[in-house]
This record gives sequence, structure tokens and C-alpha cells, in this order.
Amino acid sequence: MTQSVSTKMISSLASAKLTGAMPALDGTALTGLSTGVVSGAADPTMTTNPATGIGTIYTNHTSGKTFVLTNATANKNLWENIGNGVANISTLCFGGRGGGTQYGYNAGGKGGPYFSAIDKFAFAAVITASGHGDLRVGRSDMSGSSSNTHGFAAGGYYSPNIAANHTKIDKFAFSSNTTAANHGDITTAVDECCASHGDLTHGYSVGGKTNIRTINKYAFATSGGTAGHGDMSGPEKYLSSSSSNTHGYITGGAPVVNTIQKLAFASTNGTSDAGDLVVTTAYGAGFSSNTHGYVSLVGPTRNHISRYSYFSGINQYSIGDLLSTHNESSYSGNSHCGASSSTTNGYAAGGHPNTDTIVTFSFGTDNRTTDHGNLRTAGRGYCRDNQS
Repeated sequence: MTQSVSTKMISSLASAKLTGAMPALDGTALTGLSTGVVSGAADPTMTTNPATGIGTIYTNHTSGKTFVLTNATANKNLWENIGNGVANISTLCFGGRGGGTQYGYNAGGKGGPYFSAIDKFAFAAVITASGHGDLRVGRSDMSGSSSNTHGFAAGGYYSPNIAANHTKIDKFAFSSNTTAANHGDITTAVDECCASHGDLTHGYSVGGKTNIRTINKYAFATSGGTAGHGDMSGPEKYLSSSSSNTHGYITGGAPVVNTIQKLAFASTNGTSDAGDLVVTTAYGAGFSSNTHGYVSLVGPTRNHISRYSYFSGINQYSIGDLLSTHNESSYSGNSHCGASSSTTNGYAAGGHPNTDTIVTFSFGTDNRTTDHGNLRTAGRGYCRDNQS
């Protein structure tokens, strides 16, 4: 016999009493449920802020790509691609490419003669660097950038002072030990420590000579030279630089100042003010993590590394010391050095007066730099931001 049970007849019911197949239920009236799955016609962005937080799954029903939220910070979210595709939505530095995972490269430089050699050193091992081919022309103080497969060296100083050598863009493969190839020319000859920036598709060479404030932008995929990307507003040479997911940051410069400027990769409006360093500096080096920019400070008795936040406004403070002290009259120690960034560490190589040391510091701890091996030849004025 079948008997109907009304709601009023049930005060409680243990789940163990429920057996067999349940009939179809209408769940439209249910509230307070959270599935943790979101769907949309396009990929999520850093500013896609789901209420369900970490672990939320987002499906792009147009392309079939699926993402999971692994770092939930308002408007700075990290979405890892777990479906049909490989592109993560993230806050990775260098425009989304992130720091290197294997090697840093020091191209060119000078130590009496001007170098054309490219040195390569492993992030994972403390050893002497090995050779990795040559630039087309030996020169120093270039602007550098990196794609996923190649390093780029733009401009630079060469003696005798031949203007054509100051506009070259060299391109060298990370996968092979060969002479760099011609990748066009920048529009303005620059040779005095330009700022170096890069995103997923382009490199940027900023300033680099007295009264030259041009921002030159060149594509990684084609060798058509550079296009204008606005102008910088501050000092033009002996600059330090870092690259976030969306902006390039320029610190210090000569005449010696404490300014921080930033340029947007997505617009051609030039630089805007982004705060100040606590002290003035020039001839230092810049490094990039996913959340902060770092600069080695050069000046009287200064041997500090300072960092500033990309996201919460400029909050510059010292995190540790370099191995060498600095003297402003000679800019000794780690000034004029090469600079590379891995996903976890910054690396400074060589420097004035012609050293061969490589030192490293962690982005995650506020500590002094430690030794990381040596270059093949002592020098200074190396190209920066070449890492794979």
C-alpha cells in the first residue's frame, strides 16, 4: 500500500533511512548553494572577481578553455589554464611572460676593449658562465629584452663613435650558440644605459642619451625597426628599470635623482610619475618579480637593494645589501652591471670597475646578496633583461 507523507508529519529524518533511487527533484527554489563554476563568452581577466574565491572554475563556452582561480586578490587574480589552451590569466612580470627559469645572459659590455661575446649562466648552479655566441658588433650600455625564444640588445656605445652602431637591434636565440642576427634599428642613437622593458610581444628601449627621452618599441616577431611609444618625462640616461604585467618602471638616472616613472605597455602616452626612491641613485640595475620592482642603489656608502610595489602605490624600502659597497665618485661595486631576473631571484653580473662576479638575491626574503659564480671576463656596461 502506498501512503503519502505530508511535511507536517516529519520533524527529522536520518540520511540512513533514505535508500533506493530518488525521484527527480525541482531545485529551482533552493537557495544558498554555491557551485564554484562560472561561465562566460570570453576568458576571465585579472579583474574577474568571483564570489566563490580560490578554486573557482571558469569556463569559456566560446573557445572551450577552462581556468581555475589559484590566487584570489581583488583585481589581481591569477587564473591557471586547465582546459583547451595554454595561456594563463595572471599578474606575471614582463607583460605576462614572467621571469626566466633556466639561464641569465650577459651580452656585450666593455673592459678596456668593447665585448661582442654573450655569456650564459645557469640560475640553478654556482659556476663560471659559458659562451653563447656573439653580438654582431661589440658595444656596451645597451637596452635589452627577451621573448620566450630570443634575447634582444638595442643601441649601445661603441668606440670609435660610429652612429650606425648605436641604433642596431641584435637578436640571438636562447636555444643555439651562434652570432646574433640583425633585427632592424631603433630610430634614435642611444648609448648611455637606456631603460629596458618587455612584454609578451614587444621590447622597449627608453632614453639613453642626454636630451633623448624617446620610448622606442619593437616587435619580437618582425624585424621592422621601432615605433614611437611616447616620451619619458625625467632623466634620460644611466637608468634602472623593471617590468610588471602591464607597465615598465624607470628608477633614478643622471643627473642623479630619486624619481620613479612608469609607462603603460598598452598606451603611447609616455611616462607618468609613480613615486620616489628614498635616496637618489644612478648607474644602478633593475630587477623584476611578479609583484615588485627592485633597484640596486648606487651612491656614497650605499650598497642597498630597494624594492617598490607595482600594485599598492610606491612603497620603496631597503631589503638587503649588495656584496660590494659603492662610491659615488667612481660608481664602483655593482654599478654598470648586467641584470637578469628569474621567477625567484635577481642576478647582478660584473660592474664597475670591471668585475667578473655574479651575485644573486631572493625576491622572497630580505637578505644580502650571495655569490653565484663568475663571468668569463671582467667588465661592465652589459645588456640587461636577457633571461630564458
